Amino acid sequence: MEPETERDLRAVLQDLSETQERRPLTAAEFREAAAVYRLLGHPEKADEALRFAARAGERSLAEPKTKAAGTRAAGQAKSEPLPAPPNDHPATDQRWSLESHAECRRRREMLSLPHVRPLTDFVQRVRRDRSRNDVPDFDPCDGGTRARALLLFRSPSPMPIETGFVSRNNPDPTADNVLALFRQARLPREESVLWNVVPWPVPNDKVTGKHLDDARPYLKELLALLPRLRAVVLIGNEAHRVQEDLAGWTTVPCLRMAMPSPRVFNVWPDKRREAELALQQVAAILDLNTEPSSQALPL
Repeated sequence: MEPETERDLRAVLQDLSETQERRPLTAAEFREAAAVYRLLGHPEKADEALRFAARAGERSLAEPKTKAAGTRAAGQAKSEPLPAPPNDHPATDQRWSLESHAECRRRREMLSLPHVRPLTDFVQRVRRDRSRNDVPDFDPCDGGTRARALLLFRSPSPMPIETGFVSRNNPDPTADNVLALFRQARLPREESVLWNVVPWPVPNDKVTGKHLDDARPYLKELLALLPRLRAVVLIGNEAHRVQEDLAGWTTVPCLRMAMPSPRVFNVWPDKRREAELALQQVAAILDLNTEPSSQALPL
Protein backbone atom coordinates (compact mmCIF):
# COMPACT_ATOMS: atom_id res chain seq x y z
CA MET A 1 0.00 0.00 0.00
CA GLU A 2 1.27 3.47 -0.88
CA PRO A 3 2.10 5.79 2.06
CA GLU A 4 -0.47 8.38 0.95
CA THR A 5 -3.29 5.83 1.03
CA GLU A 6 -2.24 4.56 4.45
CA ARG A 7 -2.10 8.15 5.74
CA ASP A 8 -5.62 8.81 4.44
CA LEU A 9 -6.98 5.68 6.10
CA ARG A 10 -5.27 6.41 9.38
CA ALA A 11 -6.64 9.96 9.20
CA VAL A 12 -10.15 8.47 9.08
CA LEU A 13 -9.37 6.50 12.25
CA GLN A 14 -7.88 9.59 13.89
CA ASP A 15 -11.04 11.60 13.11
CA LEU A 16 -13.18 8.86 14.62
CA SER A 17 -10.95 8.71 17.71
CA GLU A 18 -11.30 12.46 18.19
CA THR A 19 -15.05 12.18 17.73
CA GLN A 20 -15.38 9.53 20.42
CA GLU A 21 -13.57 11.82 22.85
CA ARG A 22 -16.54 14.18 22.51
CA ARG A 23 -19.39 11.65 22.31
CA PRO A 24 -20.12 7.95 21.82
CA LEU A 25 -19.63 6.74 18.26
CA THR A 26 -22.70 5.67 16.31
CA ALA A 27 -23.17 2.25 14.79
CA ALA A 28 -22.50 3.74 11.33
CA GLU A 29 -19.21 5.23 12.51
CA PHE A 30 -18.07 1.91 13.99
CA ARG A 31 -18.96 0.22 10.68
CA GLU A 32 -16.85 2.80 8.85
CA ALA A 33 -13.96 2.00 11.19
CA ALA A 34 -14.44 -1.71 10.50
CA ALA A 35 -14.20 -1.10 6.76
CA VAL A 36 -10.97 0.87 7.21
CA TYR A 37 -9.43 -1.82 9.42
CA ARG A 38 -10.26 -4.48 6.84
CA LEU A 39 -8.74 -2.34 4.08
CA LEU A 40 -5.56 -2.04 6.13
CA GLY A 41 -5.47 -5.81 6.60
CA HIS A 42 -6.52 -6.32 10.21
CA PRO A 43 -9.68 -8.47 10.17
CA GLU A 44 -9.63 -9.11 13.92
CA LYS A 45 -9.91 -5.40 14.69
CA ALA A 46 -12.55 -5.04 11.96
CA ASP A 47 -14.61 -7.75 13.65
CA GLU A 48 -14.15 -6.01 16.98
CA ALA A 49 -15.38 -2.71 15.52
CA LEU A 50 -18.43 -4.50 14.09
CA ARG A 51 -19.22 -5.88 17.54
CA PHE A 52 -19.06 -2.32 18.88
CA ALA A 53 -21.36 -1.25 16.04
CA ALA A 54 -23.92 -3.84 17.10
CA ARG A 55 -23.76 -2.62 20.71
CA ALA A 56 -24.08 1.00 19.59
CA GLY A 57 -27.14 0.07 17.56
CA GLU A 58 -28.74 -1.55 20.58
CA ARG A 59 -27.87 1.49 22.71
CA SER A 60 -29.43 3.91 20.21
CA LEU A 61 -32.73 2.01 20.36
CA ALA A 62 -32.82 2.41 24.14
CA GLU A 63 -31.87 6.12 24.18
CA PRO A 64 -34.50 8.85 24.82
CA LYS A 65 -36.01 10.29 21.64
CA THR A 66 -36.18 13.98 22.59
CA LYS A 67 -33.27 16.18 21.59
CA ALA A 68 -32.47 17.35 25.12
CA ALA A 69 -32.69 13.87 26.63
CA GLY A 70 -30.68 12.41 23.78
CA THR A 71 -27.92 14.95 24.29
CA ARG A 72 -27.86 14.27 28.02
CA ALA A 73 -27.66 10.49 27.44
CA ALA A 74 -24.84 10.95 24.95
CA GLY A 75 -22.87 12.97 27.44
CA GLN A 76 -23.22 10.29 30.11
CA ALA A 77 -22.62 7.20 28.00
CA LYS A 78 -19.15 5.69 27.71
CA SER A 79 -17.98 4.94 24.15
CA GLU A 80 -16.20 1.71 23.26
CA PRO A 81 -12.53 2.38 22.32
CA LEU A 82 -11.44 2.04 18.71
CA PRO A 83 -8.97 -0.79 18.08
CA ALA A 84 -5.38 0.28 17.41
CA PRO A 85 -4.46 0.90 13.74
CA PRO A 86 -3.15 -2.20 11.90
CA ASN A 87 -0.43 -2.64 9.33
CA ASP A 88 -1.18 -2.56 5.58
CA HIS A 89 -2.43 -5.66 3.78
CA PRO A 90 0.13 -7.75 1.82
CA ALA A 91 -2.33 -8.81 -0.92
CA THR A 92 -3.14 -5.30 -2.09
CA ASP A 93 -0.59 -5.16 -4.89
CA GLN A 94 0.34 -8.80 -5.46
CA ARG A 95 -0.08 -10.30 -8.92
CA TRP A 96 -3.10 -12.61 -9.26
CA SER A 97 -4.21 -11.79 -5.70
CA LEU A 98 -7.88 -11.85 -6.78
CA GLU A 99 -7.50 -15.55 -7.44
CA SER A 100 -8.20 -15.77 -3.70
CA HIS A 101 -11.87 -15.76 -2.74
CA ALA A 102 -10.90 -14.24 0.60
CA GLU A 103 -9.22 -11.30 -1.13
CA CYS A 104 -12.25 -10.80 -3.40
CA ARG A 105 -14.42 -10.76 -0.29
CA ARG A 106 -12.11 -8.27 1.42
CA ARG A 107 -12.34 -5.88 -1.50
CA ARG A 108 -16.12 -6.23 -1.70
CA GLU A 109 -16.24 -5.11 1.92
CA MET A 110 -14.20 -2.05 0.93
CA LEU A 111 -16.66 -0.85 -1.71
CA SER A 112 -18.42 1.47 0.75
CA LEU A 113 -15.25 3.37 1.68
CA PRO A 114 -15.55 7.11 0.98
CA HIS A 115 -13.09 7.28 -1.92
CA VAL A 116 -14.89 4.57 -3.92
CA ARG A 117 -18.51 4.75 -2.72
CA PRO A 118 -19.65 7.16 -5.51
CA LEU A 119 -18.22 4.74 -8.09
CA THR A 120 -19.90 1.78 -6.39
CA ASP A 121 -23.21 3.63 -6.55
CA PHE A 122 -22.52 4.42 -10.21
CA VAL A 123 -21.99 0.72 -11.01
CA GLN A 124 -25.22 -0.16 -9.24
CA ARG A 125 -27.07 2.40 -11.38
CA VAL A 126 -25.62 0.89 -14.54
CA ARG A 127 -26.74 -2.57 -13.43
CA ARG A 128 -30.26 -1.33 -12.72
CA ASP A 129 -30.51 0.64 -15.96
CA ARG A 130 -29.31 -2.28 -18.09
CA SER A 131 -31.09 -4.97 -16.03
CA ARG A 132 -27.93 -7.04 -15.73
CA ASN A 133 -25.65 -8.19 -12.92
CA ASP A 134 -22.47 -8.74 -14.94
CA VAL A 135 -21.06 -5.23 -14.61
CA PRO A 136 -17.90 -5.54 -12.46
CA ASP A 137 -17.01 -3.04 -9.76
CA PHE A 138 -14.10 -0.62 -9.64
CA ASP A 139 -11.18 -1.93 -7.61
CA PRO A 140 -11.29 -0.15 -4.24
CA CYS A 141 -7.52 -0.52 -3.94
CA ASP A 142 -7.20 1.98 -6.81
CA GLY A 143 -7.69 5.72 -6.47
CA GLY A 144 -11.47 5.87 -6.71
CA THR A 145 -12.83 9.37 -7.10
CA ARG A 146 -9.39 10.77 -6.16
CA ALA A 147 -7.81 9.22 -9.26
CA ARG A 148 -6.00 11.55 -11.65
CA ALA A 149 -5.65 8.99 -14.46
CA LEU A 150 -8.43 6.94 -16.05
CA LEU A 151 -7.54 3.84 -18.06
CA LEU A 152 -10.33 2.61 -20.33
CA PHE A 153 -10.39 -0.91 -21.74
CA ARG A 154 -12.86 -2.30 -24.27
CA SER A 155 -15.42 -4.30 -22.26
CA PRO A 156 -15.16 -6.80 -19.40
CA SER A 157 -13.54 -10.13 -20.22
CA PRO A 158 -14.60 -13.31 -18.37
CA MET A 159 -12.09 -12.82 -15.54
CA PRO A 160 -13.45 -9.47 -14.23
CA ILE A 161 -16.91 -11.00 -14.36
CA GLU A 162 -15.68 -13.93 -12.27
CA THR A 163 -13.83 -11.86 -9.64
CA GLY A 164 -16.26 -8.95 -9.75
CA PHE A 165 -13.59 -6.28 -10.29
CA VAL A 166 -11.89 -4.40 -13.11
CA SER A 167 -8.46 -4.88 -11.59
CA ARG A 168 -4.77 -5.22 -12.30
CA ASN A 169 -4.78 -8.02 -9.70
CA ASN A 170 -7.07 -10.32 -11.67
CA PRO A 171 -5.57 -13.76 -12.33
CA ASP A 172 -4.83 -13.38 -16.01
CA PRO A 173 -1.72 -12.44 -18.07
CA THR A 174 -3.15 -9.15 -19.38
CA ALA A 175 -3.76 -7.91 -15.84
CA ASP A 176 -0.22 -9.02 -15.02
CA ASN A 177 1.12 -6.81 -17.79
CA VAL A 178 -0.94 -3.84 -16.58
CA LEU A 179 0.49 -4.28 -13.08
CA ALA A 180 4.04 -4.46 -14.45
CA LEU A 181 3.53 -1.45 -16.74
CA PHE A 182 2.45 0.65 -13.77
CA ARG A 183 5.45 -0.45 -11.76
CA GLN A 184 7.79 0.27 -14.66
CA ALA A 185 6.36 3.78 -15.03
CA ARG A 186 6.47 4.25 -11.25
CA LEU A 187 2.82 5.22 -11.40
CA PRO A 188 1.12 4.56 -8.04
CA ARG A 189 -2.17 2.71 -8.35
CA GLU A 190 -3.79 5.27 -6.05
CA GLU A 191 -3.37 7.81 -8.87
CA SER A 192 -5.48 5.77 -11.28
CA VAL A 193 -8.71 3.92 -11.84
CA LEU A 194 -9.48 1.20 -14.41
CA TRP A 195 -12.76 0.86 -16.27
CA ASN A 196 -14.28 -0.18 -19.59
CA VAL A 197 -15.70 1.91 -22.44
CA VAL A 198 -18.60 -0.56 -22.48
CA PRO A 199 -19.18 -1.50 -18.81
CA TRP A 200 -20.82 -4.87 -19.55
CA PRO A 201 -19.57 -7.87 -21.55
CA VAL A 202 -20.47 -8.02 -25.24
CA PRO A 203 -20.99 -11.14 -27.42
CA ASN A 204 -17.73 -12.54 -28.81
CA ASP A 205 -15.86 -9.51 -27.44
CA LYS A 206 -16.93 -7.55 -30.54
CA VAL A 207 -17.84 -3.98 -29.60
CA THR A 208 -20.30 -2.52 -32.11
CA GLY A 209 -21.48 1.01 -32.75
CA LYS A 210 -24.71 0.14 -30.91
CA HIS A 211 -22.74 -0.96 -27.85
CA LEU A 212 -20.84 2.34 -27.86
CA ASP A 213 -24.06 4.33 -28.26
CA ASP A 214 -25.63 2.53 -25.30
CA ALA A 215 -22.53 3.00 -23.14
CA ARG A 216 -21.77 6.62 -24.06
CA PRO A 217 -23.97 8.28 -21.36
CA TYR A 218 -22.29 6.20 -18.64
CA LEU A 219 -18.82 7.19 -19.77
CA LYS A 220 -19.79 10.85 -19.67
CA GLU A 221 -21.25 10.37 -16.18
CA LEU A 222 -18.06 8.67 -15.03
CA LEU A 223 -15.94 11.67 -16.02
CA ALA A 224 -18.08 13.86 -13.77
CA LEU A 225 -17.28 11.54 -10.84
CA LEU A 226 -13.52 12.10 -11.25
CA PRO A 227 -12.94 15.76 -10.34
CA ARG A 228 -9.13 15.40 -10.14
CA LEU A 229 -8.79 13.77 -13.57
CA ARG A 230 -5.68 14.85 -15.51
CA ALA A 231 -5.21 12.10 -18.13
CA VAL A 232 -7.17 9.39 -19.95
CA VAL A 233 -5.62 6.33 -21.61
CA LEU A 234 -7.67 4.43 -24.21
CA ILE A 235 -6.55 0.80 -24.38
CA GLY A 236 -7.21 -1.23 -27.52
CA ASN A 237 -8.74 -0.38 -30.90
CA GLU A 238 -12.35 -0.51 -29.69
CA ALA A 239 -11.62 1.93 -26.86
CA HIS A 240 -9.84 4.25 -29.30
CA ARG A 241 -13.20 4.84 -30.99
CA VAL A 242 -14.45 7.07 -28.13
CA GLN A 243 -11.58 9.56 -28.38
CA GLU A 244 -13.70 12.07 -30.31
CA ASP A 245 -16.44 11.83 -27.67
CA LEU A 246 -13.93 12.46 -24.90
CA ALA A 247 -12.58 15.51 -26.72
CA GLY A 248 -16.06 17.00 -26.56
CA TRP A 249 -16.48 16.31 -22.85
CA THR A 250 -13.10 17.08 -21.31
CA THR A 251 -9.92 19.01 -22.01
CA VAL A 252 -7.59 16.54 -20.27
CA PRO A 253 -5.03 14.79 -22.51
CA CYS A 254 -6.23 11.56 -24.06
CA LEU A 255 -3.53 8.97 -24.86
CA ARG A 256 -3.79 5.66 -26.74
CA MET A 257 -2.11 2.30 -26.37
CA ALA A 258 -2.64 -1.25 -27.55
CA MET A 259 -4.25 -3.95 -25.46
CA PRO A 260 -1.42 -5.23 -23.22
CA SER A 261 -2.15 -8.90 -23.78
CA PRO A 262 0.71 -11.41 -24.20
CA ARG A 263 -0.45 -12.13 -27.75
CA VAL A 264 -0.26 -8.46 -28.79
CA PHE A 265 3.09 -7.88 -27.12
CA ASN A 266 4.60 -11.05 -28.60
CA VAL A 267 3.35 -10.51 -32.16
CA TRP A 268 3.97 -6.73 -32.22
CA PRO A 269 6.89 -5.89 -29.89
CA ASP A 270 6.56 -2.20 -30.76
CA LYS A 271 3.17 -2.22 -29.02
CA ARG A 272 4.91 -2.99 -25.76
CA ARG A 273 7.07 0.10 -26.13
CA GLU A 274 3.98 2.12 -27.07
CA ALA A 275 2.30 1.04 -23.83
CA GLU A 276 5.40 1.84 -21.78
CA LEU A 277 5.62 5.32 -23.29
CA ALA A 278 1.91 5.99 -22.74
CA LEU A 279 2.14 5.34 -19.00
CA GLN A 280 5.41 7.26 -18.77
CA GLN A 281 3.55 10.18 -20.35
CA VAL A 282 0.81 9.84 -17.75
CA ALA A 283 3.41 9.90 -14.98
CA ALA A 284 4.92 13.04 -16.52
CA ILE A 285 1.49 14.72 -16.77
CA LEU A 286 0.92 13.96 -13.10
CA ASP A 287 4.41 15.27 -12.32
CA LEU A 288 5.58 11.95 -10.89
CA ASN A 289 9.05 10.41 -10.91
CA THR A 290 9.47 8.87 -14.38
CA GLU A 291 12.96 7.45 -13.90
CA PRO A 292 13.08 4.03 -15.68
CA SER A 293 12.50 0.88 -13.61
CA SER A 294 14.05 -2.56 -14.09
CA GLN A 295 10.69 -4.33 -13.62
CA ALA A 296 10.10 -6.73 -16.51
CA LEU A 297 6.70 -7.37 -18.04
CA PRO A 298 5.50 -10.96 -17.40
CA LEU A 299 4.32 -12.96 -20.39
